[in-house]
Amino acid sequence: MIDPFLSFKEIQLINDIIKDITAIKYAMLLYG
Repeated sequence: MIDPFLSFKEIQLINDIIKDITAIKYAMLLYG
């Protein structure tokens, strides 16, 4: 669900943060 009160830029920023966190989790699983 997308919060209608969020602006497009905020949604993009959140998506980027989620991608970063996901990438870090995978890296930790692979190289940890």
